[in-house]
Amino acid sequence: MTCDCTYTDLALERNNVSTTVFRRYGFEVSVTDADIAPIYTLGVSGLKIYPERKKSLAVKLISETISKVIPEGFTDSIEPVTVVCLGNGAVTADSLGPLCANKIIATRLIRMFNPSLFKTLGGREISVLSPGVAGQTGISAAEITKACVSFLKPGLVIVIDSLRAYRTERLSSVIQIASKGIIPGSGTDSSQKGISEQLLGVPVISIGVPTVVSSSSLVAETLRSAGFEKFGAEMKRQLDESRPFLVSSSNCADAVSNHSSYISQAINSLFLGIRGIP
Repeated sequence: MTCDCTYTDLALERNNVSTTVFRRYGFEVSVTDADIAPIYTLGVSGLKIYPERKKSLAVKLISETISKVIPEGFTDSIEPVTVVCLGNGAVTADSLGPLCANKIIATRLIRMFNPSLFKTLGGREISVLSPGVAGQTGISAAEITKACVSFLKPGLVIVIDSLRAYRTERLSSVIQIASKGIIPGSGTDSSQKGISEQLLGVPVISIGVPTVVSSSSLVAETLRSAGFEKFGAEMKRQLDESRPFLVSSSNCADAVSNHSSYISQAINSLFLGIRGIP
């Protein structure tokens, strides 16, 4: 079974797909006309040093962009939302999902055990899933997600994950949002099952932040910046066939923490009406 998924930032950059760029609330936004679905890239680096108003506008931009990719009719429904937070919390560059899981407000049990309070609070039923990684659990994130979604029966699934970039300028500096799924670990191992509407039977939105780049991409970029625009056959072979390692930025820990706060707040605001940076 093939997966109609957004792979990673890496795939977008390599394919050189058509992109439209504009500004919203002072942030650069690009819309990639991918075959499977438009992919929004929000340039929101440096959020830690922004004044509070700018931070609020960043949250508003993320929230508005999520709204753009939500299926028509879902906004007016009362169906539950399940947020799947992928990654390994013990690895800084892969900890975006687990950090978001700690900051998104889960309301499912409130609805189940105190319906009157849930009605007073308003907002949707939200459940949060942090399935870990297959190396820890022996179960793929897609399998865990499919089992939970079959039980929870949400009307929408949001998947949050760290991505692999093709260009260093994207590292920890953008948030990407699309109306298709994602393949966990596809930056290093594309053999895993994708988490998509095709697998789950419900619409899936993916949110990601590129946090690593391969050493081969880093070498190629450095050579280009030094004036080597074209590589010989042997150089290309070495770059393509070498076993690269992954590199993160020096401010990765702060950037991932900041991005997780803004993504979480955008989700809390959009579905629960709760404001404030967690």
